[in-house]
Amino acid sequence: MEEYIPKIVEEKGLLDQAYGEVLVELTKCPICGRYMLDVPKGCYRCFPLYRKINIRQQMKAVGWVLKSYTKVDEEYICKECVEAGKATFECSLCHKRYNTNDIQERFGYQPDYLCKHCYKTVPAEVWEKKFDELEKEHMYDFD
Repeated sequence: MEEYIPKIVEEKGLLDQAYGEVLVELTKCPICGRYMLDVPKGCYRCFPLYRKINIRQQMKAVGWVLKSYTKVDEEYICKECVEAGKATFECSLCHKRYNTNDIQERFGYQPDYLCKHCYKTVPAEVWEKKFDELEKEHMYDFD
């Protein structure tokens, strides 16, 4: 890859547009196994706007998906898996896995979670003890 040289693709015509072919880094979604592209915020303008070759059409043609900002077991997953409800977490109190919609509290980095189920069902003393323990454990984390 060290020898790769970006290319310019010129389109002659009314506007004399040019496009650049560059390498982009891809990662695999740990849930579905498809390659994910992380498009930085505001970078959609970097891609052609023409509907037949916009970023979504290009990605669809090669089977890539967009990377989300949601992690499962400390790995980012794709937006499609998030939308399909495949994002899960393990509750630090009951140690069961739940959908991320069931997060009641999140602590630090690498995060620990407490679920809504425990919040509703365990005695307040148990909840507060675990809450305080996790808060203390993560008090110097930067998220």
